[in-house]
Amino acid sequence: MDQEAKGRAAFISHSSVDGELAQQLCVALERRGFTCWVAPRDLWPAESWALGCLRGIAECDSFVLLASESGLASGIVKDEILQARMREKPMYTVIIPPAKVKGEVDLYLARFHWLQLAGRNAEELSEVLASVLGRKREWEEVADGPSFKRTMRYRPVAFAKLVAAMVVGPVIVLGAAAYALNLALELDFRRIGWVDVSPSAADREGKAELNAQVWLAATGASFRDVRWETATAAATQSFSAWSEPSQVGNMEPAVVTLDKLDKGAGHLWSCLIVVRNGIPWRVTQEFEIRPGDGEFRVAETAEKRVRREDGSPCGNGR
Repeated sequence: MDQEAKGRAAFISHSSVDGELAQQLCVALERRGFTCWVAPRDLWPAESWALGCLRGIAECDSFVLLASESGLASGIVKDEILQARMREKPMYTVIIPPAKVKGEVDLYLARFHWLQLAGRNAEELSEVLASVLGRKREWEEVADGPSFKRTMRYRPVAFAKLVAAMVVGPVIVLGAAAYALNLALELDFRRIGWVDVSPSAADREGKAELNAQVWLAATGASFRDVRWETATAAATQSFSAWSEPSQVGNMEPAVVTLDKLDKGAGHLWSCLIVVRNGIPWRVTQEFEIRPGDGEFRVAETAEKRVRREDGSPCGNGR
């Protein structure tokens, strides 16, 4: 099995919502001679989704991302993107309208070309991708670059800032000063760290068992300098029992159990406290937890916020 699996042409990253398109694209590419890795088809028996995807990304020569609204919001898809970037896999992104690239995904994808689905079916999409995988055409020839038009369409905030800076001279100076101050104060979660929470959580008799990945991005900081707190209306918990406390950067897994979530939707606040250069910072995230059929659904509901750690309770002011 291992020998047959080596040398696959493409890992197809997708959310469950886009599962049918992913399977159709896989079949169409393989009909053209390009073997793919796609879940759940290529998971080994009893293999977890996470370990299977890690194996699949490592086995494949390239990474195809089906970037729908659901896909770009999926914590698993975000993790797959990061793993592909870490392994320097060629990345071929297919935007499925009305999806917009934003948040941390923008950090990974903004400077790369991407392809609009634009009414193409799986067969037509496979024809374009096959020409790139077979090195008959360059990705930059068939996909849109990070152009002015794309900035206007997919990054309206950045576009508005650009127009304002072009029209009003003083805004350029103020904007540059604000940006420099922002960097100086390090008020950007990408320079500190963040928490990715699995979109589903096991329901243990009304208690939600969440699987999370804690990412440390602060330069030079180790997990000894990290504390993760969670808060609900019922309780606050602190987590600092890292498996590799001396690890600098990268990711550490964590599991947290939340009580009293059996009556409608609840809220979870996440506070990641990281010490960088002797200064403690707090990255706050908010999630909604909604009970479903045998599990809880988890979704992030607000932009990540960064400020100096002041010792106040996690979720203070809720």
